[in-house]
Amino acid sequence: MVKSLLERRTLALPRGLSSALPVFAVRGDDAQIWDETGKRYIDFAGGIAVPNSGHRHARIVAAVERQLGALMHMGGHVAGHPGYVELAERLNALAPLGVPTKSMLCTTGAQAVENAIRIAQAATGRQGIITFTAPAPAGSGPVSPASVLMEAPYAAPSLGVGRAQSLAALGRMLRSAIAPREVAALVVEPVLSAGGPHVAPASWLRELRRTCNEFGIVMIADETSCALGSTGCLFAIEHAGLAPDLLTLDSGLGGGVPVAALVGRADLMDIAVADGVGGAFAASPLSCAAALETLDLLASQHLLARARPIGAQVVARLSEFAGDETLAPIGNVRHIGAMIAFDMPSAAMARQGARQGTGYRAGQGAGQGRARDGATRMRAMHRHALEAGLIVRVDGAHKETCRILVPLTASDAVIAEGMECLRSALALA
Repeated sequence: MVKSLLERRTLALPRGLSSALPVFAVRGDDAQIWDETGKRYIDFAGGIAVPNSGHRHARIVAAVERQLGALMHMGGHVAGHPGYVELAERLNALAPLGVPTKSMLCTTGAQAVENAIRIAQAATGRQGIITFTAPAPAGSGPVSPASVLMEAPYAAPSLGVGRAQSLAALGRMLRSAIAPREVAALVVEPVLSAGGPHVAPASWLRELRRTCNEFGIVMIADETSCALGSTGCLFAIEHAGLAPDLLTLDSGLGGGVPVAALVGRADLMDIAVADGVGGAFAASPLSCAAALETLDLLASQHLLARARPIGAQVVARLSEFAGDETLAPIGNVRHIGAMIAFDMPSAAMARQGARQGTGYRAGQGAGQGRARDGATRMRAMHRHALEAGLIVRVDGAHKETCRILVPLTASDAVIAEGMECLRSALALA
């Protein structure tokens, strides 16, 4: 008997390498994929926002094919190639730093962040790192002995840390637990994608910038999980109207081809230790060709402007769903550009949210009388959406969040079809 791909995967891959869906994609086109059986799906997970220009965009495919015909690989730390220089020049010109800028390429976003931290430590002669995130679940700790994890005022009903609370906590931290002269960098995501999008308040980011200026701390804007251009600006930090010292990029930059970047003030970037962290495939000619074409696409096809109407179209339908008592209850609909999410709360959260005006409502229709928590409902919705031919991403600390990441190239018709699939899934959840 011939084993299915799922059976072969179970036998061949470690259990820890989880996959959210029992789907094996064999072909992609824009906002659609097809599995090995030929079934078509609308992809509202967007490869976790990596192919922001759609699956297999013809111009990116052509650019990579041209590069394949000339040079397939050259380690950037061994010898140079024109694509690396051209991509660095392009990123330097686009980055909103307001000062002379330099760039280095990496294979992953994690490598870009690690290089940013190394540069900050080398530049300041300090080791401490303060990282801001959403309130962490019990048992979470700092990423290294020299780091401090602090809660940020990302907007969400379940994230109860306000701007003033966060700034006060930072002040206490710098007065007691770690001295400013020991802090090399503050690392912050302008838009938190995990469980989000959760947008950092611009006034809070400006206070962090002021603190960094006062104490000579390097400000690192981590945008590795925020798809390039998906917020409606090329870089998410632009919404706050301020300039970080270092900026890390990953999702969306290569249009589906692995590439990440660290862009920063030239005076800081020149402090980088030779070779840094990058790996043999950093600055691959194929990655550079894909990234250059992606940047051209974002500019020439007005895809940045497309982010806002995509968000408006999806959010309008979600707001409609939230008021429909025949559907499973949803609330806290939020978005920035084409980064969109909603929560599916437990009945208790729905009642509390109704009192607080967060948009939650108690379950009616399909969900009435059933004591089901948000995670259980979300699993059911996820399964029914897949059956209807829609792929979405479940996220959040309690798996009660649905993230929608529509490629910026998706047509209104495909988006409308996907939203109908979602509605049918909510009717059954």
